[in-house]
Parts: sequence; structure tokens; C-alpha cells
Amino acid sequence: MGKKPVLATIEEVEELKKQLQTQISEVQTELRKTVPATESKLRGELQNVKQELTKGLDAASEATKRVAEDSQAYTAESVRRLDEKLSNDQAELGDQLVLTSDEIMQKLSLTEDQLRNAFAEELSALCTRLDEDFNKVWNHLEESFGRCTQDIEARTHQSEFEDGLEASRCFATEEAQAAQQAAHQELQKAMEIQAQKDNDRQSKTDRSEAEIWLKLDRLAELIGEAKEQASDELQDRAAHVEGKLADAIDESNRHFTALDETAAKLRSAVSEVQNTCTRRVTWVIKSASKSIRRPLVDNQKVHAHVSWFSPQFDAAGCHGLQLELQVFRELDLPVEGQEAGDCAVFLWACKGCNLVYKLALGSKAQTLEKKFNGRVPYGTSRLCYFADQINREDDTLHVSCEFLETVRDLEAPIQRANPNPMDWRIEMQAAGLPLAEEEAARIADMRDGPQPLEGYLFYSQHVNNRIYDQVKDQVDNMKSRTVRHVEWRIEHGSLLRRCFPQGEAMCSPEFGAGGVENLQLVFYPSGYTGATDGYCSLFLMAPAGAMMKCLLQAGKERREASHSFEEPGAFGRTNFCLLETCIDDAEDVILLGMEVLEAHQDVVAKVAHAPIKPGDRRSLSEQEGTVSAPIGRDR
Repeated sequence: MGKKPVLATIEEVEELKKQLQTQISEVQTELRKTVPATESKLRGELQNVKQELTKGLDAASEATKRVAEDSQAYTAESVRRLDEKLSNDQAELGDQLVLTSDEIMQKLSLTEDQLRNAFAEELSALCTRLDEDFNKVWNHLEESFGRCTQDIEARTHQSEFEDGLEASRCFATEEAQAAQQAAHQELQKAMEIQAQKDNDRQSKTDRSEAEIWLKLDRLAELIGEAKEQASDELQDRAAHVEGKLADAIDESNRHFTALDETAAKLRSAVSEVQNTCTRRVTWVIKSASKSIRRPLVDNQKVHAHVSWFSPQFDAAGCHGLQLELQVFRELDLPVEGQEAGDCAVFLWACKGCNLVYKLALGSKAQTLEKKFNGRVPYGTSRLCYFADQINREDDTLHVSCEFLETVRDLEAPIQRANPNPMDWRIEMQAAGLPLAEEEAARIADMRDGPQPLEGYLFYSQHVNNRIYDQVKDQVDNMKSRTVRHVEWRIEHGSLLRRCFPQGEAMCSPEFGAGGVENLQLVFYPSGYTGATDGYCSLFLMAPAGAMMKCLLQAGKERREASHSFEEPGAFGRTNFCLLETCIDDAEDVILLGMEVLEAHQDVVAKVAHAPIKPGDRRSLSEQEGTVSAPIGRDR
């Protein structure tokens, strides 16, 4: 069973081809580098061996020659001395011969050792065969030297010793030449063997290169076939992938569009949730003393006021809110409320917002209520002088709006109910129950369920941030209904006449009693204007619509008072009592009080248009909130 073909891409085949070519080039380069280097190395080694052999032979020849010469000279000298000694003393001939023989043997042994060491050091690189030849030479030399010794001892064989020595030298020379020829022959054989190996290696290299080129040609054919097949598959897959990619892009675009819409709704919902809890927004104006100026009086082209607008913001469930600061110029003719200040604060809001809010400039504030029918401003009257409200430490002016209660109306189109109720015919068909032909024909028009009715949904958002204040006011009002007696304690009663002359009064804090709020006691220690000398005056101040029947008390003195207040004012006794009679001498205090006998209050609300302010150029429709453009934007 054949192997399963391995699929490869064009890039992989090209990469494999490059790797094979690189390996072939490396092999060729390595062969080109290795063969000449090996050949030169072998030749160098053979040349070195040849030189060493030649040097050894020359040294051996020289050593042999030196030994022969030294031996000949020494022998001649010994013979001469021997002749002299024989002629002088024949009796000592035997002893001298023995001594001479010993000396010769020692010197010969020493010479032999020296020659052996020299041959061993210089001919150590020669082959084993050359060593054997030299050993033979040495053996012959030893025999020759032995014969020479015997000849010397005999004193009669001198000529034979010289002949033997010459024969030994010739024999050593012949042996050295024979060894040299043998080494040369061995060297020739080694060179022939190396040449044969080089030829074999070259033939193997040629065969390998031919096989590699054949494989490369076959590989190129396979690469071409694989390239064509891969190109066809690539085109098919590219077309398939392009189709899938186009579908994926369309699907992604649809998903992204849906996600963008969902994200926009989510951001809107998050912003709605975030700004619903926002109760107060403060607009901080930096460098207020330099940036805010009153309009010039001499410039007649300017309007009665100049406006500055804050950035738009969202708060308390409302969008597109904006604060406006108006600063008025001094007018030639005084207008109502001009003494209250030179600035006012307005709030811009969109249609459908019913707000109860408090506008503040610095420490001055005013509570307002307005239903906005369009994008219009509504704000305070002249509130204060803006220069007095600038923070001297950092030169800033704080304009704020606190939302107490918000009611916002929203409209939304009716969308299809999800899930839609299914028609009974579709339910029967899904259950496999038979249907009449007419009913079955109507199913196609009823699969989506009943269509939604035309119209819209009306939402009303209500945010109340003053529940605590309202509950507290109601609780305080309920508490005040149960209050029947109120006392006001004044310290240092004996000194009051000095500090408060006639016509100057002391006012108590406001309080509630008997269900009536904003009551206040007014005490004149030296009496009201026109009072009898020495008498003090005591009055009760009440709001409009209140009817009070009570007992006023100063010390131990008590007086009944009953009055209906059609307008806010005070009622009491001008000559209430002598001041000394109401002072407690022990503690030097005056105890003032009121005891409610009967009380009630009528609340009347009047409806009317806001009074027209001098210099206000808005129409009645603009004041009522039916315009959409901010006033002063196009000025």
C-alpha cells in the first residue's frame, strides 16, 4: 500500500528547493576546499618524511665517517705510543696492552652509546623497516669494532682492522642507501595509493552530483505540478473566502449598526439615570471682577442689561438646561425693585418641563416654579448686587440652580408588542388540526399577528427632591397647631431703656402657634411713638389672612388682643404697662409671652401675569414660554 501523498504549499516547495541548493553548494564548496587541502597536506607530510630521512642518512654517514677518522687517528696514535713503549719497556707491555685495551673498550662503548643516541633521536620518525636496517648496520659495526679490538690486542692485525673498518663504512653506506631507496619506494606507493583514493573520491563526488541534479530536476517537476495544483486550489479557496468575507462584513456591519443604536440608547439611558439624581448645579465664574461688567451708561445702543450664558447641562431628568446671568445698567428713571440689586438669574429649559427650582447667586437665592412650553428663560427679579457676591479669596462668582421638584412629559411612538398574540387559526395549524380552505388561505396574512394601533405613549417623570422639606414643614405646621403659649426671655432688662430710646423696637424670632406661621413679637422698651413716658409697647406681627385672639404678657402684666389681619402687620398696645413692673428684679430679665385663645388663617392665591419690567423687550408669548430661541443669542 503506497504512502499517502503529503500536500505542500508553493512557498514550502520553494523553501525546500532553496535548502537543497544551499546544501549542494555547501557540499561542493567543502569538497573543493577539502581535496586540495588533503592533497597538499599529504604531499607536505611526504616531503617532510623525505627530508627527515635524508637528514638522518647524512647524519649517519657523517657520524660513521667521524667515527672512522677518530678511530683511525686514535689507533695510529696508540700504535705509535705502543711502539715507543715497547721500545722503552717490554716488561710493561702486557699491562699497558691490558690498560690500552680497557680504555679503547670504554671509548668504543662511549662512542657506541653516543652513536645510538644520535641515531635514536634523528631516525625516530623513520618507519619500522628502516629501524631494522639501521639495527643491522649497528650490529655489523659492533662486530667490526670487536674485530678491531681483537686486532689491536694482537698488535699484528692493524691493516686488517683498517680494511674491516673501511668495509664497515661501505656496508653502512650501502645499507643506508638501500634504506633510502626502500623509503622512497614506500613513499611512491603511498602517493599512488593516495592518488587512487583521490580518483575514487572524485568519481563518487561526480556520481553524487549527477544524482543530486537528477533529483533536483525531478523535484522541479514536482514543484511545478504542486504549484499549478496549489494555484488552482488557492483561486478556488480565495473565491470561497471572498464570498464568506463579504457575507461576514455585511453581517458585521449589520451587527455594528445594531450595536451603535443600542449603545446610543444605552448612553442615553445611562445619562438619564445619572442626571436624574442631580439636584444642584453650580456655575463657577472665574475672574468675575474682570469678566463681568455692567453696561455703560453713555452707550445708548446697549440694552438695559447684558447677559452671560453657562454651558448646557442635564439635571433632574431634564436635558438642555442652561443658566443665564443678567446684569442691569443704571437707568435715568428709577424702576420698581431697582434698589434690590443690579443682577438677576434665569434658567432656560425645554418644552415639557414643569420645574420647582431655587436660583442662587452667591448667598442670595429665590425659589421659582414654572411650566416650560418651549425653550424659554424664567428666573428671578433683581436679586442682589453681583459685586457683593464675588468671593474675594479666589475672585469667583457662584451661580447655582437647585431642583426641588421636576415633572417632565415624554412622548414615544407605539411599537409592535412582543411577543404578539397568535391567531387561533395558526394555533390549529401548528397543532395539526384540519382547517377550512378559506381559513387556511387567510393564515398568510395573519402570521405576524394583529398590527399595532396608531398613536403614542405618554410618559410622565416625576422627581421630588423636597419631600423631606415638605414633610418637615408639615410636621412643623402640625406642631405649631398644638402650640398655645409662647415665651420670649430678654436679659438685662434694666439696661434696655438706655439702649433702645422711644420708637426703637426689639423683634423676636419668627415662630408658629395655633396653626399660624410667621408670627413675631415686637417690643419697644421705651414705648412706641406717642406712648406715655415710662410705658413700654408690645405688638404681635402676623401674616395676611390671619385672625388672632390671644393674651399678650409682659412680666406679670397681661392684656387681651384680638385682630383680623387683612394685610401683613402688627397689632397690640402702645401703653402696655410700666417697664419697671415687668422686670424681674431678682434675675434682671423681662419675660414676654403670648397665649393663643383662638386662631385661624385664610390662604388666598391670586393669578395674574408677571409685571412688565422696564427695559424688558420680550413679548407676552415669549414671557409665557412659546419661543424656541434664547433671548440675547443674536444680539
